[in-house]
Amino acid sequence: MRPYSTEAPMPTLMLFLAILGLPQAVPEIQVERLGASAYRLTASVVTADPAVAAATLSPKAAALCGASGYAFGHYEFKSVQALGEDGSEPKTVLVQDVTCGPPPAASEQAPAAPTRPPADQAEVERVNAEVTRLTNAYFDAAGAGRDAEAYAMISSAMTDATLEEWSAENRRSLGETGPGRSRTIARISIYTDPPGVDPGVYVAADYVAGWERQDECGYLVWRADKPEGPFALARRESTYLPHTLDAATRATMRQQFCIIL
Repeated sequence: MRPYSTEAPMPTLMLFLAILGLPQAVPEIQVERLGASAYRLTASVVTADPAVAAATLSPKAAALCGASGYAFGHYEFKSVQALGEDGSEPKTVLVQDVTCGPPPAASEQAPAAPTRPPADQAEVERVNAEVTRLTNAYFDAAGAGRDAEAYAMISSAMTDATLEEWSAENRRSLGETGPGRSRTIARISIYTDPPGVDPGVYVAADYVAGWERQDECGYLVWRADKPEGPFALARRESTYLPHTLDAATRATMRQQFCIIL
């Protein structure tokens, strides 16, 4: 478990937005409506780099949302092999959530006072323990189908999906992965007032998990107004590696996303 650190950059949408102006080939994109102003885009991509892959979806997101604007949210990569094509090269598929709407208006108020970071190592260890507990509780509830319990831990800023919509997506995911076999929280990192997001204490929990049919790596980000909490789940990013992946593709995806796997 890594101790308190403020040196590493906080993962935010800035990773995507930095290169959206680059020309990209537009793939065939499947569109699923998630709500009145939210969509899920699914497309085969030529790279598992999240910034480059998301940039290829920018024209479709802009067309769907129009003048209201849009923001990329949760994403995941999958490796898919077509039925009846056992000898073919697996395709890398990006599943990207998009929310329509204008960016937040710039505030004319004076900047908020800086968030207090953990005062000492003892408080760092307390925050680490709390986020470890929350992370395990979230995954235990989601994996056991206790959807209302898991959903209650999610902040409103993370999703505008209803409980019913979130539950349907969780059932779909469990249907693809199969039952859980193992889970390890490999690293905890604490960030205070990182750029590009609302002020607060953000704690990233990097994890790896083994399922019946897939392996998973990713991170959860928990946010609170102060080190004492309470913390709510602000972000989840994940990459799935099916057990049927060929060695070369698996090695490439592990190198890019799953070093801790």
